[in-house]
Amino acid sequence: MEGSTAVSPLAIHLEAVVRHQGSFTLGPLDMQAPTGMVTGFVGPNGAGKTTTIKTTLDMVGIDSGQVCVLGGAPGTQHGRLGTTLDAVALAQDWSALTAARNLCAFYPAWDQSLFRAC
Repeated sequence: MEGSTAVSPLAIHLEAVVRHQGSFTLGPLDMQAPTGMVTGFVGPNGAGKTTTIKTTLDMVGIDSGQVCVLGGAPGTQHGRLGTTLDAVALAQDWSALTAARNLCAFYPAWDQSLFRAC
């Protein structure tokens, strides 16, 4: 995965990913999701679905392994990746301004002037 400049046919590539979180351990996990495909995670509570999604979004780190998202490191391609969770992921008391302040860091191409114009 590292050092490759070719466009990858994979949207997400996890290789031997391990994350320890309290008494829960994710992995080692190997996973591939092709570019241009809708991919869903289905499984019982506690299986690691949300943790896996958070690793691809760079919301949590990993203890070992490699994560590649759209040919780059997690978090570098947020503007090209869509995620839909089963529940609202924002705090209920957040205003649009508060949500923007907390989320803009995840989107390198965030246009603050466009946001303010809306």
